[in-house]
This record gives sequence, C-alpha cells and structure tokens, in this order.
Amino acid sequence: MNDTRNILRMPATLYRLLWTHLLPRNNNREQAAFLFCRMRADGDQTVFDVCEARFLKEGDFAVQAGDYLELADETRISIIKRAHALGACVAEFHSHPGPFPAAFSLSDRQGLSETVPHMRWRLDRRPYLAVVVAPKNFDALVFADDSGVPAPLTGILLADPLQRQPTHRLRDGMNETESRFDRSERLFGREGQDALRHTSVLVVGAGGLGSHVIQQLALYGVGTIVVADHEELSTSNRNRYVGAWHDDPIPGSPKVSIAKRLVEMIDPSITVHSIKTLFPSADSLAALKAAEYVIGCVDHDGIRFILNEACLAYGKPLFDLASDVPEPGIYGGRVTVVWNNGFCLHCREVLTPEDVRAFLSTDEILENEARVYGIDRNVLGEAGPSVASINGVVASLGLTEFMAGVTGMRSPYPHLEYRGHLGIVSKCADPISDDCFYCHTVAGQGDDANIERYFGLIRTED
Repeated sequence: MNDTRNILRMPATLYRLLWTHLLPRNNNREQAAFLFCRMRADGDQTVFDVCEARFLKEGDFAVQAGDYLELADETRISIIKRAHALGACVAEFHSHPGPFPAAFSLSDRQGLSETVPHMRWRLDRRPYLAVVVAPKNFDALVFADDSGVPAPLTGILLADPLQRQPTHRLRDGMNETESRFDRSERLFGREGQDALRHTSVLVVGAGGLGSHVIQQLALYGVGTIVVADHEELSTSNRNRYVGAWHDDPIPGSPKVSIAKRLVEMIDPSITVHSIKTLFPSADSLAALKAAEYVIGCVDHDGIRFILNEACLAYGKPLFDLASDVPEPGIYGGRVTVVWNNGFCLHCREVLTPEDVRAFLSTDEILENEARVYGIDRNVLGEAGPSVASINGVVASLGLTEFMAGVTGMRSPYPHLEYRGHLGIVSKCADPISDDCFYCHTVAGQGDDANIERYFGLIRTED
C-alpha cells in the first residue's frame, strides 16, 4: 500500500480554520489538532475523507513549548475513544512556528515510532497520518502497514483541485480554489489578506453602527470576531440594523446573536463569539486582553472613557467610531484611532466630561443632582435621529483605516471628521497637549491599571 497515492480530503472552510489554529499570529508555541477520517479506495488512490476535527487547547497538553509538544494522557485517551466510536483513521497535525521549512524533527520521528504502533493497534490497524506545518510549507506521512516505513501524503484535496506537492505553501492552495478574496488582494496583496485572516477583533457595541462594522469585518475575512453588547433588538432598530430580519422577535433577539448569525452567513469559516454584556465586565475585559484590535461603536462617552483606558493599559489599538446628529440639519460622525500615536480619546477631547461623570456616578448621586438642579434623568439619555446611511459612511471610514493599518498599506489617520450636511471628510490636527495622564501614565500598565474597579459602577441603562 506504500506505493498508493494517498489523498487527504477536507472542506475548504475546515482547511482555513485548521491553518489559523496551527499558526496563530504572535504565538511561538507549537500547536496541534487531530482530524478523524474515513478511508475509501478511489481508483489507484486511497482517499481519507475528514469527518470530524478536534483543535487542541492549552489544557490538552502535558508540555507545550516552541519546539516540543507532549499530549496529556487524558487527551490521547479521548482521541482514541473518539476515533474508535467513529470507525475512523486519525490524522495528527502539529506546527513548527519557526522560520525553517516544515520537516519532521528527530524528536518528532522518535515520538511517531512510539505512538503509531500503539494507535494503529488500538484502532484495528487503520492507517495513521502525521502532518507537520510551518508558515511556508508542510510535510506529511502516512503509516499504512506494520513495516514502520511511512508513505508520503500525495496531497490535500479541497474538493477540487488537488494540491499535489506537500512542499508547496498551503495558503496558495486556498487561493487557487477560492476566488472570494481575489479583488481584495488586488488592492493590498495576499500578505495583506493573510494578515486579516490571522487577526482577532473585539467589537464593543453591536447597534446600528456596530452592525455595519461587523458586516465589513466578515467581508474582509477577519479570522476571529468577538462582539460584546448587552441589548436586544428593538422595533426602532429596524431602520438601520444590518442583519436583522423582519421576523426576528422583539423582545427575544439579542443583538450579539444577530451579529453572530450575520458573520456566519457571510463566511462560516470565521470564528465568531458573542458576549451579551455591557462593557466593562469580566468577560468583555478578558476578550479585550485576548484581541489584537478593538473597535468601539458605543453610544455613551462613559463607556468610551473606560474603553480608551483599557486599550491604553493593555496596548490594544482602538478604533473609536461615532455617528452624530447634534441638531436639526447637522449630521455626520467621526473616526478616532489610538494606535501608538501619542494621543488618545481624552487628549483629543472627543469625550464629553459631563457625560463621563454622569455615567460613572451612582444612582444616589444622580438622584441628588436631579433634586438640586431640576434635571430629569429620563431625558439625559434620550435617543436622537439615526439612519443607516450615516452609520454606513462612518463604519466604512473606520474600516478603511483598519484595513490600511492591518494590511500594512499605510498608518491609519488618527482622526477623521465626517460632515455629512456639507458632504466632506476632513483630517483633524494632532492636539498640542503632551501631558495626558492616560497616554503617559496609564498606557502599558496592564493589570495594574485595575480596570476591574469600574465593574461595580456601571449601570445597565433602560
């Protein structure tokens, strides 16, 4: 059987997810995954059809380093049990994240010499596949008999066509079989598309503006999108909320669920997570720490204030988007980018101090102020006009800056103002102030910034 052509066949969506998992950006540790395959003869070749996949996480390893992996005993046992239940062969994948071409190391071969006989014995002598992946190529072997001498894996089939040489770069195969990003790559190149595919983004706020942002992130092919919002769809959202269907129940339709559905309808290979909570919370702050980029699409400057501080503390580039209709006949919005450019939302003076203070105040303080100053709290947060096209323009401006920065086309412009009533977009000058507390003291503090102190102060507004 060692002279037989051996083909591993999998869906294109699984293929992209697998490579994203094995070669994450800014992570130098080896990663691993196991595919469960059903074997069939097809003329002069043996085809291994993938029927299920398991991507291993940190807790699945006894050792996970930059040049060595060792599975936990429980992980190995669970893989054997699952393969036995499926009647499947096993394809073992692991990565070599360094700069060298993919090749099985001496420790890899020693491990296979011990693992393969045991696995094949436990799985009724079915073939065992081993694949090692590097950023520019992969190498693969098929252990199909008791000789201990492996045969090469001839290629990986993504439905069609066959990628025939294992030493070719797998991403080339994706672009040969898929043309969905061809027009994007003509603008910022394949490397730019790869950067987007390996990027993780947290979107805070999934309202009318955020829904446009989420749609465009999915169309870009961003690899991981996390959406945080505590609200449900309302009747008044239907004039501008991208992805909301006419029969989505009200109440009963969380905005994050609609956003997740939208992403999956556009590109099911994207990893999308929804967090139904107001920022900041334990879950949303954890998502911010894990994300590479943060896009804020929130209505209240109080949340912007905390989001600005958190992104500075953890060194996360922040794209803050806002649409606005301040008075009749005046409409537009802005995009402000905080990306190691020496300025933040505070020193750019895009935050309204009164709104920030009110947001961080307790109910008791606000009630006292209402009695003293005669302010009706119910009108302070009253919603103004909002239409889809203005949100769409602001979202497109912000996502163009995001695209330019992530793909390396150019640095994002720090501050753009959209004046829709005048039909213009203008760049704003940098502020003169060089004594911003948040830029110079909070930035880089990480956990010492104690963003958690805001958890108890935040109220879910009606």
